[in-house]
Amino acid sequence: MLACPQRTLSGANCALLLGTVAVVLRSLRVHRHAVVASALATLGVFVVVVGPEPSVLRAAVMGALGALALFLGRGRQAFSLLAVGGTGLLVVAPTLATEVAFHLSLAATAGIVLVAAPADRWLHPRMARVLPDSAARWLSASLSVTVAAHLACQPILLAMTGTVSAYAVLANIAAAPAVAPVTVLGTLAAALVLPAPPIAAALVWIAQWPAAAIGWTATTAATLPGALRPWPGGGLGLALGALLTVATLAGFRAVLVLERESPPRVRRVGRSAPDRVRRVSAAAVLTAALIAAATGGVGAVLTPRPAGDVPAGWVAAFCDVGQGDMTVLRTGVDSALAVDVGPDPDAARRCLADLRVERVDAVLLTHLHADHAGGLAGLTGQLAPGAVHYATRSAGSSPLGDPAAGTPLERGRSRASTGEDPAMPPPSGATPLHTGQEGENGSVRWSVLLADRAAPEENDASAQLLLTVRGAVGPLTVLVTGDMEQAASAAWAAGLRSDAPPPPSADVLKVAHHGARNGGTDVPAAVRARLQVVSVGAENTYGHPHPATVAALERLGPVARTDRHGTLALTLESGSDGDPGIAVHTVRPPAVPVSTP
Repeated sequence: MLACPQRTLSGANCALLLGTVAVVLRSLRVHRHAVVASALATLGVFVVVVGPEPSVLRAAVMGALGALALFLGRGRQAFSLLAVGGTGLLVVAPTLATEVAFHLSLAATAGIVLVAAPADRWLHPRMARVLPDSAARWLSASLSVTVAAHLACQPILLAMTGTVSAYAVLANIAAAPAVAPVTVLGTLAAALVLPAPPIAAALVWIAQWPAAAIGWTATTAATLPGALRPWPGGGLGLALGALLTVATLAGFRAVLVLERESPPRVRRVGRSAPDRVRRVSAAAVLTAALIAAATGGVGAVLTPRPAGDVPAGWVAAFCDVGQGDMTVLRTGVDSALAVDVGPDPDAARRCLADLRVERVDAVLLTHLHADHAGGLAGLTGQLAPGAVHYATRSAGSSPLGDPAAGTPLERGRSRASTGEDPAMPPPSGATPLHTGQEGENGSVRWSVLLADRAAPEENDASAQLLLTVRGAVGPLTVLVTGDMEQAASAAWAAGLRSDAPPPPSADVLKVAHHGARNGGTDVPAAVRARLQVVSVGAENTYGHPHPATVAALERLGPVARTDRHGTLALTLESGSDGDPGIAVHTVRPPAVPVSTP
């Protein structure tokens, strides 16, 4: 059978399509060469129907090569075809050379064609001793293909993400039974959508259940404890990465050696007997390489990364405090200024500890919603008297209400859930911010570009703050926009306000309202920042950030997100054009791992 149950590459869908054609034709006792020709012809039609885009061509070639590897039964011939196919793809579409998906597909297919069949031949008889033959055959094939592709892709994934997944192999195996029905039924539905819409709709209805099972498997695996672990830094991480890469390449090379040297049909003795040293050494190299690769991966997963691995010389940071905002700018060796403090005191306290901040010179609250001001209690003991400043609308200076209702954060969340104004009361001893106000704390200068106390909504009363940090190689300007919504932002960006100038250019922009659609993109388009940061909580119930907003931001420049990149610290580096370059470092990985396509 030509099917390949690997899901780490999009070519698996094409391989499954080939496998379905092969099963049908072989059940009709069609000659195997005719089966291969028919399957490849079907794949060609599929490419034409979907559209010959570079990604489709890549998937088709890789899927066909993976299927042919199983058909041929020997990785050496398939590996040659893979090299030719990969070269041909680059000739047809040179832009594939810069696509990570192409490198992952090429590596995964190489792993499959080299290792899957030998590993399956070794695993199946051993599993058959304890399992029924059908179960042993399925499990050995799935495990061989998945592990082979995973090992081949791991060095690339490591270089791309700096993390290692602890449950990827198990998740792929668990999802394997649902992949084939989704692919086959979905393809049939696409073919029948015009000639037989009712049948196509029925097929889609059936396919939604295995598709949901795949989604549930991926979500569950991603949320398990320790699902995504950062690769260790420094010399240890470099040594483990080199070990993993070299061991994987050596293992694949050993498989080629083993396949090239088939055992003789007749055993010979005496001086003419073949030298078996090379075969034994190849097997030893294969075993040692796989053990070393496993040791490197397990070592990376089990080696804890110290929390608060903040880079020396950092100047600004954006904290992962869940669904809320907290920006920290360094004012001294162990002191900082905070703009907003997120919703959770513990998260705010943890971020300052990660950044090794012992004293907070000032706190600027853009407005009094709980997701921006609720974590203020976490700074207790680090704040000087009178260090808190806030912006709010005149009608939003809400009374404390009933103390029995809980803490200010709890009351704010309660009002938010009922649709009422969730603004918190001003902190005791805090002073209000006003348009045009300026201040300086250590190496940070700040100014209030706009603080509209007459705004009808608390979001639109958010203070728009421009902060300048003096770094060792130059200044960094950061514009923090609070939660101002689209209409107010558009008017400000267009210069329609008589009480404030339009937003200036800045090096870094903290995107308004967690990237919500109603935050608009007028201010980002006017600022044209070199880095745009979205402070947002993973798996929040608001749908933040909105895909349309993210797409618009990405057209303007690089985008960093706390839900995907964790707590971020920025450092400045000398640039060739005189402007300091901005380097982004992850201080603490995201609290909830998020799978990215």
